[in-house]
Amino acid sequence: MKEYGHFSFGELTISMHYQPAIIDKMQLNDILRKFGYLNSTGNLLLPTTFVIDHASKKYIAISGNVEELAGFPANHFLDSGIDSFLHITDKTDLPICMEKVLPYNLNFLNRIPKKEHGQYIFSHNYRINTKDDKKVMLYQQYTIIVSPKTGLPVYSVGLISDIGHLKKDSTILHQIVKHTHRENVSEKEIVYSTEYYPEFNILSKREVEILHLLAQGLNSREIADKLFISESTVTIHRKSMLEKSNSKNVAQLIAFAGKHNLI
Repeated sequence: MKEYGHFSFGELTISMHYQPAIIDKMQLNDILRKFGYLNSTGNLLLPTTFVIDHASKKYIAISGNVEELAGFPANHFLDSGIDSFLHITDKTDLPICMEKVLPYNLNFLNRIPKKEHGQYIFSHNYRINTKDDKKVMLYQQYTIIVSPKTGLPVYSVGLISDIGHLKKDSTILHQIVKHTHRENVSEKEIVYSTEYYPEFNILSKREVEILHLLAQGLNSREIADKLFISESTVTIHRKSMLEKSNSKNVAQLIAFAGKHNLI
């Protein structure tokens, strides 16, 4: 059984589908109010709002406009859980989200007191393939709601926005921002920021070999001799890697590879 309700915060109204068996309307309203500061940090118009229950690892509430975003109705995500969004995430972006962004966020949370979890907003962008096979670039932010009794994380609450009209490249920006509130003044500080290049994850086996040899200081002629290929082939692979990493020269390529633990 699912229900549908409207939640108003000043001029902002959120229409949410939710599962009353897990959370009632008053609880959901309280959660959304606690999360209000995230909704007032310069987000784009009409973001999709969601609430994930940490116990069940499922969406327990999601706004109806998710259908405009992804092509699937809200009940689809309530029924299918988190895996439903992972299923439509671009296959090039998904490994970065699951193997780099999510593990880093979890490790970050493990390093700080649980009662402070709600002070941080985690964000990253990624692409999805909608129901009609349209590729859309999304920007996702979420924060943690902790139990006032136990201090343990109970819900993740966040926003998802379509930023395709603002961002044309595929670079994934991953950030963690700390929010503090003092005397009715909200302050924010970026405590972590990095970029990932999804295309760089699809280097061929040969390109990976060449990258390691470039890092050892070998030039194209030496690499060609070592791998028993032509120098022109090495040049083609080097050009490909520069494009995939948005690097202007080999020095930048090697610096980029080192920063992202690729060599």
